Amino acid sequence: MAVTLNQMQGHLDELAAEHGVTLETWDGLPTTDARLVLRWGHPPVIYTRPLRSRREYLAGLHEFGHYIVGRRGPPRNGGCDVPVHLVDEVAAWCWAFDHHARVEITHTARVRVADLLSTWLTTWAQASRATGTGPGPCPRICVTST
Repeated sequence: MAVTLNQMQGHLDELAAEHGVTLETWDGLPTTDARLVLRWGHPPVIYTRPLRSRREYLAGLHEFGHYIVGRRGPPRNGGCDVPVHLVDEVAAWCWAFDHHARVEITHTARVRVADLLSTWLTTWAQASRATGTGPGPCPRICVTST
């Protein structure tokens, strides 16, 4: 049985209640489908676009992943120069895809995320080479592709 948009929204609402997060719907996000906002002394807020498809649901789950998993930083395996935000992005997507989504994670969704991460990594590597710092050796950071 397919998961409805109301069930997806209900799942996000459950996560918000469970983790003390305020969930706001905002159609004005300029460059993203969802965003986590942390302000000192205030409860965390996750803004999502109105749910029209799995895309907005998965983006909301991804932001919960950022909040729940927290900052991972680069792996401590000696010499990996992967920027912290890229490791955090992978961790948040893994949390959303592998542990909490109530919908099937399609090949298209995995490819979209892998393309996004690849673009960030390529941009970072080019900037590193341009500044002469160059990326160090890195392990596979794992986005499963099934």
